[in-house]
Amino acid sequence: MASIEDFGERLGLYFLHEQYLEAALKDYIGCAYDWIRFAINDRLPFKWDKAEINEFTLGKLIRHFEKLSNNPDLIQRLQQFNKSRIKYVHKYFPEHAPKTLRSDSWHIELNKLDDDIKKCSELIKQVQEMIAQMPNSSNLKQNEMLDLTTKLIEHSKLAKKTSNILKTDVS
Repeated sequence: MASIEDFGERLGLYFLHEQYLEAALKDYIGCAYDWIRFAINDRLPFKWDKAEINEFTLGKLIRHFEKLSNNPDLIQRLQQFNKSRIKYVHKYFPEHAPKTLRSDSWHIELNKLDDDIKKCSELIKQVQEMIAQMPNSSNLKQNEMLDLTTKLIEHSKLAKKTSNILKTDVS
């Protein structure tokens, strides 16, 4: 049978998973913002600070992730996890934890923690898979060169068409 120490360990594990989830979302948002900055190529101001993301709450991270993701199922699960986390960490736990730990009902909370840890692990895994699908920064440099080459070819084709049109119009 689980002990009160198990409850404390699970609580620590829950908070650790929550931090990993936040880190995964920060990584995804940072990569996405790097790609946005690259895509707009200084054509308009795009000012963002990676350090600012470190100050975001989980809810704010989810809102930014929502703007940068095409995965409504994951977004909904992140929002549900955050609602549960807020209720548990900010409302239930401070108010009821001392009573729960003095009674025999703490094992019920242990089961809830185990469920939430599992949900959080699945969310972390899914966000990390999305990050892995993003081109990395070394690909960014390769893609910059590819983009530049493609633009030069397009300009060259356009110049030839323009030249041919001008020759035709003059004749």
